[in-house]
Amino acid sequence: LASTQPVYYFKVITNTGKVLAEEILKSSAWSLHERVRIMMNLARLICDFRSCNVIHRDLATDHIFVRENFELSVIDFGMSSFLHQLSPEKYQAAHSNELRNFGLIMCYLLIEKPRLSFGSPEMCLNAWDEAMARLRVLTVPPELIGIIERTVAVDPACSLITRNDKPPYTKVEEILAALEQVSSVLQVESSDALA
Repeated sequence: LASTQPVYYFKVITNTGKVLAEEILKSSAWSLHERVRIMMNLARLICDFRSCNVIHRDLATDHIFVRENFELSVIDFGMSSFLHQLSPEKYQAAHSNELRNFGLIMCYLLIEKPRLSFGSPEMCLNAWDEAMARLRVLTVPPELIGIIERTVAVDPACSLITRNDKPPYTKVEEILAALEQVSSVLQVESSDALA
């Protein structure tokens, strides 16, 4: 008899890399383009999880490992769920929290010496507000700041710490497309500077 249960495959990686939370603090040599590359790779991983019917539900910098080529591995699936097992309300809450955390990870990749904080908005909103304020004074493309704010704002509880008049993103694919656009501009600017 053929099984009616879906089958999922995950790649086992022997070299997981280094914990992103620690590398962010030591990575002043990473260029802006490399940091955006990490953001894009994380967006691709989230898309891969969704295509496998999985939502991680605990995305944080201490669950992400980065390798020398900026590829990523994610660990700790203890809180993860299969999407088909979640009610629409539970899926929306988990989706909003995951995208909010993704936005915060992008923010932490850019600000110097971040005070990393993940958890409920009630516990962390002050730390997040401080991180977003530090992000806004950086010399980075305003489009990148807009992507981060629109990603964080997908969690309605975080509307107080965002200042973007565009609606929040609803899909990871939208975030990835926006990051790819910023990345291509950064590549052009980099090649113009070398010419």
